[in-house]
Amino acid sequence: MYFKWRRLYFLAVLLASLPKISFGQSSNDTCEVGVFISSIYDLDYLHQSFTVEYWLWTLSDTALHHSLSSLEFPNAKLVTISHPDNERRNSLSWSTEQCRSTVIHQWNTLNFPFDAQTLHVVIEEADKTSDKLSLAVDSENTKLSNWIALDGWTIFPIKAHALTRTYATTYGDPDLKGSSNYSAVELDIHMKRNGIGLFFKLFSGVYIAFAIAMMVFFFQPTSEVRYSLAVGALFAAVANKYIIDSLLPATVGFTLVDKIHVITFLYILGVVMFSGIALHLQHIGKHSDSDKLDKRAMWLLLFSYVAINAFFILRATLQA
Repeated sequence: MYFKWRRLYFLAVLLASLPKISFGQSSNDTCEVGVFISSIYDLDYLHQSFTVEYWLWTLSDTALHHSLSSLEFPNAKLVTISHPDNERRNSLSWSTEQCRSTVIHQWNTLNFPFDAQTLHVVIEEADKTSDKLSLAVDSENTKLSNWIALDGWTIFPIKAHALTRTYATTYGDPDLKGSSNYSAVELDIHMKRNGIGLFFKLFSGVYIAFAIAMMVFFFQPTSEVRYSLAVGALFAAVANKYIIDSLLPATVGFTLVDKIHVITFLYILGVVMFSGIALHLQHIGKHSDSDKLDKRAMWLLLFSYVAINAFFILRATLQA
């Protein structure tokens, strides 16, 4: 009887030491993903995109045999792949390829040309769901090339992190219900524009138009030149806005470009209104009041215009 219980005890210990077998479930494998970005160019505001070139690699256990072909680029509208290679290094499988991606990006133009942008490149597993395969970041080697230089931009170090993307579909997979999850790696590239020079290039036309409008106060209220100058200045400001708008995507937000132009339109309208009031005072014989109004209106419009512009420009630079 003693030996019988002893056998049962050893049998129970043996069963407990065996690996657990789960039916209908897969172990979660991990594959390391790394990226070295060699070039960024074609920052296309109008078509909402940019182009990036980089080397992409994966490191996985040889038992996993992960293939780069199972990776996809969800936010890219065009991807070109070259120089694919796969090597085995001891217990690891090392796969590499060179990629050129045209990536969709919604540019933030609220503070243009003092804007800051964060470019996103997403690399996602397309074959296995996240419960079967997780992507991790090779953070030690995921970097930007030191040779990348974009005129007028300051580029900060790349930030990469792994995440899980959830889709409200199973793509027809009979083993899933309701939704599906896939592991991904996201690269964030933060850039800030040095926009002082570009600002003066773009807005010199609208400021010259305002200066021309202010010249009306050097003419008598009865002179037709006052109205000709004001109307000409208004058309120049409108033309300047159309030129800048042609370089930027349409947006529902009220951008710095919109603010400066709308303020200029309103102030030119103010010039015309004060000119009309001064002319009316002249017609009713109040010449001294007309002259005083002209001088006060000129200084009021000039100083308030400069102050309001300085406020919006300063705020845009601080928010960038």
